[in-house]
Amino acid sequence: TMEKENLSRFNRSFEVFKNMRGTSMYYEQSKKNLFAHLRQNGCPTLFFTLSCAEFDWRDLLREIIETVYRKKVTDEEIDKLPASEKNRLISQNYVQTTLHFQKRIDKLFTLMQYDDFFGDSGNKKYHLSSYFYRIEFQQHGAPHVHSLLWIKYSEDSDAPTFKLMNMMK
Repeated sequence: TMEKENLSRFNRSFEVFKNMRGTSMYYEQSKKNLFAHLRQNGCPTLFFTLSCAEFDWRDLLREIIETVYRKKVTDEEIDKLPASEKNRLISQNYVQTTLHFQKRIDKLFTLMQYDDFFGDSGNKKYHLSSYFYRIEFQQHGAPHVHSLLWIKYSEDSDAPTFKLMNMMK
C-alpha cells in the first residue's frame, strides 16, 4: 500500500478525478489516450467537425414535447410551431438535446465503419477504421464535435491522401 505522504510524489493524489469530465486529470487521461491513438494508427486521414442542428430535428422536438407536455404530436403540429417556441423548448431542455446529439454522433460513427460508407469515383469502398473525438459546447450551450478519423480501403490499406504537390502540377 502507498502511504499518504507519497501520494504527491507519485502523482496519484488526484487520480480519482480522471473519470470526471472537466477535471485536469480527465483531460490528462484523454490526452494520453489521443497520443496512444496517434502512435497506434499514425496520422489521421481527416479532421471532422459537426455542429448540432437542433432546431431542424423534428424528432428531437417531438421527444421534448412528448416529455414536457406528455402528449403525442404529429409532424404537422411540430412544423406549425413558431421558431420562438422551438427555441424555448430546446433551450430549456438542454440535457435532452445533448443526449439526443450524443446518440446521433454514436450512430454516425457506427455507420461510417461500414465498408461502403465512403467511396471515390473509381468505385473503391472505404470505411472508418478508427476515430477519436471530443465534444465541446458553444456559448449558448449547443454541443459540437471535433474528431480525427482514420479511413481505410475495404482491403485494409490506407485511404488516398491529398498532397499539395498534386495541386501544383
